[in-house]
Amino acid sequence: MFKSRFKTLALLSIAGVVLFWFLGHNINVQAQTPLRDPVTGSCECPYDRTSTGRLCGGNSSYSKAGGSVKPVCYVEDQPSPTASPSPSPIPTASPSPTPTSPPQDSTDAHLKYGNPSNATFEVDKSDNYLLLKPQYAISYNRSKGIANWVSWQLNSSWLGDTPRQDDFRPDSSLPSSWYRVTPTDYTNSGFDRGHLTSSEDRGATVQDNSATFLMTNIIPQSPDNNRGPWVQLETYCRELVKQGKELYVVAGGVGEGGTGEKGAMTSLAGGKVSVPASTWKVILVLNSSWEQVSETTRTIAVNMSNTQGIRIRKWQEFRVSVDEVEQQTGYDFFSAIEPTVQSMIEAKVDNQ
Repeated sequence: MFKSRFKTLALLSIAGVVLFWFLGHNINVQAQTPLRDPVTGSCECPYDRTSTGRLCGGNSSYSKAGGSVKPVCYVEDQPSPTASPSPSPIPTASPSPTPTSPPQDSTDAHLKYGNPSNATFEVDKSDNYLLLKPQYAISYNRSKGIANWVSWQLNSSWLGDTPRQDDFRPDSSLPSSWYRVTPTDYTNSGFDRGHLTSSEDRGATVQDNSATFLMTNIIPQSPDNNRGPWVQLETYCRELVKQGKELYVVAGGVGEGGTGEKGAMTSLAGGKVSVPASTWKVILVLNSSWEQVSETTRTIAVNMSNTQGIRIRKWQEFRVSVDEVEQQTGYDFFSAIEPTVQSMIEAKVDNQ
């Protein structure tokens, strides 16, 4: 009887080992089941549970913006201890991914003091679409073909001797189904391709300077506006930086219809690009990068007519309060600042 029981236990043990091997093998096979897009054949990417959109690696927009999550091509992120290493995914041709961006609560320096229009990454909100780039942040307006505003930090680390790249081009980070404005949309219009973030504000590297020539950073400016008081103020801002100050700048256009070298126009390229009636800029001036904003912090705001005949005028002639620009645009500038302080610094008209 003892031998019979021993044989029974031995058989049960062998059966258990076989069952354990079988289940483990199936788990490993399941862990290696590809999750590929049935249309494109590309690997699925994991969802970021703290924001919207997938976190893709490789050449995706998220990866270029600083993401580090690699594509996941298997059911389980981690194979079981008995599984052999997963094979590398076979590269497959696929269309460019829909642009994705870092979370909206990003501590990106260009939005340190607020998002003026609460722009979002949601594609269906195409007239207030947020683009975050290493060099600046944009609220893009698909209907107008220009930015609502561009916001950027300006300190000594951004300046340098990099030559002007002059490589105007469409912005490929816009959703592929949207029209992407081209440099030729401005050709023979009588309006300059006017920078919001100035080319010279991004002189540290070729990449930084080149980024300012994306057409999402460009608006139609009258030559006398762009080459007159507008460029004067840009130069003055860099002079402040060279004195050790740090600036936070937001700029855009407002209204409809300007006057260029070939007369008045409300749009270019058959309505694809709107011409603003004026160009505005608001600037927060800090004496150093570690200074706290207070009721004595300097702000500069201007609103310049987008027309001819103003080239010889000084930029100071166009100064207004930040509050006035808010009334014109409907935006809320410097909303991250304590409300009482914000109210005080936005009510003043600069006189320095």
